[in-house]
Amino acid sequence: MMGITHAAAGALLGAAVAHFTGNNLALCMGVGAVAGLLPDIDSPGSTIGRRVYPVSSMVNLAAGHRGVIHTVWFCLAASLGLAALTPVVGAYAGRYIHLHAWPAAWLVGVLVLLATLAHLALDACTLSGIRPLAPLNVHLRGPVRTGGALEIPVLFAFLLGFFWVGRVF
Repeated sequence: MMGITHAAAGALLGAAVAHFTGNNLALCMGVGAVAGLLPDIDSPGSTIGRRVYPVSSMVNLAAGHRGVIHTVWFCLAASLGLAALTPVVGAYAGRYIHLHAWPAAWLVGVLVLLATLAHLALDACTLSGIRPLAPLNVHLRGPVRTGGALEIPVLFAFLLGFFWVGRVF
């Protein structure tokens, strides 16, 4: 899937989490969008990989694209790791951003987990597919070509989801 599709899925999940937790909509959508891109850190040419090219290149050399970074285990580790870093970042950002209903670290952990798992679900729909439970030999793949005609309705569905979330919430 294209980066915009992953970011839209993460942002939509962020909007839903913001509503259900009573937290800052823009912040939750931003965290969700970035987390939706996170598994593609293993591809230097991806949306997120181009922004952190040295890190992305090293990860790609060590793990390859759609390897260990595209697993459920990475999603869990990323959510726990970023949740653990949240209090450090929050000490600086807390005076500018108000998070109230849920503790910030828990909120970030949930958002990162949901958005990275959404990334995996979307990539499982592509022709290349993923191995989400590696080292177990479970390979999920679908009919969608990245950037192809079948991806456009998926992206459109997420965009419609923004309108629906705004209307319902």
